[in-house]
Amino acid sequence: MGQDTSFTFWTDSLEVARIRPLDGETFVNRYNTITVFFNTVIVDSTLEGAITLSPMMEYALSPRRYRSIYIIGLYLRPDSSWAEETTYTVTIDTTLRDWYGGRMAEPYVFSFTTQ
Repeated sequence: MGQDTSFTFWTDSLEVARIRPLDGETFVNRYNTITVFFNTVIVDSTLEGAITLSPMMEYALSPRRYRSIYIIGLYLRPDSSWAEETTYTVTIDTTLRDWYGGRMAEPYVFSFTTQ
């Protein structure tokens, strides 16, 4: 590059890339862990307040790290088994931020029903 060069780039908006169990899934094992992966690196400190579970139950939030410092996903592990034949709804609100300061355009909501 013998002359001045400029270029432009952009990052994708923060989005949920993959979940488990799937939205609307039924007969989910009562000992399953909820898994959520994002399309970009998220800020650790914004995780806990951005996630709600209904009906509420105690759970452990475990970030899935990439190269030990960047969070690309998370696991919600219930402290006890999920209740039988119950529909749970997970909401990830727009307070969640990615590494670049971006937020989701709207809350991400999914539900599943246990065995």
